[in-house]
This record gives sequence, C-alpha cells and structure tokens, in this order.
Amino acid sequence: MCVVYSVGLADDISFDLAVDALGCEVFAYDHTIGHLPPTIDTLTNNIKWTQWGVGVLPEPPNPQQKYIKTFIDLLETNAHEYIDMLKIDIEGSEWAFLRENLDNGELKKRVGQFCLEIHFESQGHGVSESNIMVLEDLVHSGFELYYRSDNYIACPQVYWLPPEFGVEGVRRCHNICYINKRFIAKVESVETKTKTAKKPKTFKKKAKTPSHI
Repeated sequence: MCVVYSVGLADDISFDLAVDALGCEVFAYDHTIGHLPPTIDTLTNNIKWTQWGVGVLPEPPNPQQKYIKTFIDLLETNAHEYIDMLKIDIEGSEWAFLRENLDNGELKKRVGQFCLEIHFESQGHGVSESNIMVLEDLVHSGFELYYRSDNYIACPQVYWLPPEFGVEGVRRCHNICYINKRFIAKVESVETKTKTAKKPKTFKKKAKTPSHI
C-alpha cells in the first residue's frame, strides 16, 4: 500500500480523499484544527489525522510549540523508512522545512515525490535569493519538477525572477510538484529485471545432418 503524508489541511481534505480513493494510506497533520470536516467519516477510509504541525523546531525548544514536530519525528513515530508522497501546505513555513530536510538529506533518501504550495518571499522587487537557492538545491539533490501552477486567487502579487529562469514575472504563490529521480531509476531497474526474469528462454534447434552423407 502506498503511504502519503499530508501536512496542512484546514477545511479542505480533497487531496487526502483523492489519494485515499487510490488505495493509499494517508497520514494527515494539522495543529490548527480541532477535527476533520464533520462530513468525513474517517472510519470508512485510510486517513489518519493527528493534531500536529510540521516544521523546524527552534533552539532552545519553545514549550508553546509542543504540537510542532519535525519530518524525522513523523517518520520515526510511524516507523516509516520511506513514503511515496508528501504534500505540504504550511503557509510560508515551507522554506525552512525544505532547507532543513535538504541539508539533512531526508527528502532525498525517504520521499518518492512531493507537492507543495510555495509562497515566494520578496527581496526588493524580486524573489528572495534564499528561495531561489532552495529551488536550485532541490534540482541538485535529484528532484525534477513535473507540475507547476500559479495560485493567482490566493496571491495576486507578482514578483520578478532573474532572467535565467526564462520568465520575468511570477505569482507570489505556486503549487508545484517534484519527483525523486533516484527512485525513478530504482523502479525502472526493478521493472527491467522483472521483465528479463519473466522472458521465456528460447532454444535454437540444431540442424540435422543428412543421413546419406
């Protein structure tokens, strides 16, 4: 069964229901709500909600953030070495989350793909250099962008990117998805081995020597 972590719900769990319908086990987290939408019967699906937020813990620890867990905390609590998908919508805290889990290698080692809403931070009239560095480091770590859409309803602001990105103006908010190329290669390798193993052996018939020679 595929395993999905969904971080940041509010009153919209359409994503969670969609991946649940595909047969995935969904671990949902949001410390800002007291319950899932009342119309959702969690007994009839594989959505497990916990009232935790996910982020980067301050040093020294702040007792007021007792509901905040790190990504590693979640993996250890659930005894997961690897998850198929991670969805993040944490309203601006995604940059610190990505930075920490790129630096410690957890995204690269333990996540097959992830989707998130990003909120670009401004620097002058353009996008913050630290935001650009995170996106570049995602690519250098082996992640490939396969989906992007502007969130123009929530964020009407337009920022400017350096010319090498190929576009000048971008919305402040985007929905983006990355896939881990390391796991693509693994899957392709397994599929190739499986096909090879299943391929029936063929034997060439030896030509018979004529008896009259």
